[in-house]
Amino acid sequence: MTRLGDLFARATPGGQQDLRKVILSAGLWSTKPATVMGYRVLATALLGGITFWAGAKSGWSPIVLLIATGYGVGLGWIGPLFLLKARARRRTERIEIELPELIDLLVVTLEAGVGFNAALQRSSERMTGPLGDEIRLTLREHHLGLGMDGALTNLLDRCDIPSIRAFVRSIIQSEALGVSIGQVMRELAGDMRKRRRQIIEEKAQKAPIKMLFPLAFMILPALLLIMLFPGLYSLVQTLSSTG
Repeated sequence: MTRLGDLFARATPGGQQDLRKVILSAGLWSTKPATVMGYRVLATALLGGITFWAGAKSGWSPIVLLIATGYGVGLGWIGPLFLLKARARRRTERIEIELPELIDLLVVTLEAGVGFNAALQRSSERMTGPLGDEIRLTLREHHLGLGMDGALTNLLDRCDIPSIRAFVRSIIQSEALGVSIGQVMRELAGDMRKRRRQIIEEKAQKAPIKMLFPLAFMILPALLLIMLFPGLYSLVQTLSSTG
């Protein structure tokens, strides 16, 4: 897949950088953009070929066959990227929800007299979700020789969301200005909890819209069939016997 994607990646160098950001947000750190591009090319060829073969075997008209094949090609090209972005979106939403818990742990350990790096290390050990993975990766980069500011900047590049942006900015500014990180984290915890509440409220507001599709296309047709079929069947039988 990587070799196949390399053939198309050379033509779109700018798009590869954007794709790399999506891959990092999805947590697929070892996956190359060329690999994702290769899967997109393969899915395009497979769906387009299968649609064309099925239409030709079924005897579709040339216009219908052309439209269906184009639809299959478009779905194969967009589908993998759509799934990747959906995974990245779910992961970043979970990071935003978990961040207040991390900040609370940092506040407790910092006020106990532990240094910031050690507090971040201990707090990350108690985190099991994607945020814990990101913090552990940040600490690993720092232990390998990268400065903490650079490691936090890399964290922001991987998870460019408002809550992480505020978290990284607060730490860097507090170190630059000599302000107590514990106090900064305590003030930031309140803002993060408000942000988490907003995310949960947004999801609750979107729930009726998400329920509309299964309700309209799965539940209502079956319900109407159950309710109307006996009457329609009796009507047809009556008209047939009368005729």
